Amino acid sequence: MDSTTIININTLTFKIMIREIGLSEVKEMITNKETFVLDIYANWCGPCRIMLKNLPKLESKVKFEIIKLNVESDKDNISKELTVRSLPTLIFYKEGVEVYRHTGMIMNNKIVELIDKLL
Repeated sequence: MDSTTIININTLTFKIMIREIGLSEVKEMITNKETFVLDIYANWCGPCRIMLKNLPKLESKVKFEIIKLNVESDKDNISKELTVRSLPTLIFYKEGVEVYRHTGMIMNNKIVELIDKLL
């Protein structure tokens, strides 16, 4: 599922781009030194479902995007290659380098703060 929306939150304008991709595409984005937030989730995970519902309210500020990766699509490789042990997990990449990782539920305002600080 891909979607794009432009919204205003606290006078900040966010260009929302949500894409769901596979592990090989994530690796390619890292290799290409892209800036993005990776949201690793599972459909059965309650906090993941809440975050998936809330993320479109704020997502990618100034031309970067939040990428959704369903761990159920390739559980062993995703867990192993990205060192994911709990869900949900948000990984912030700046120019292909992991700069921050958050495991567990996180509120939208905290995500905005992290975006401003890290990316």
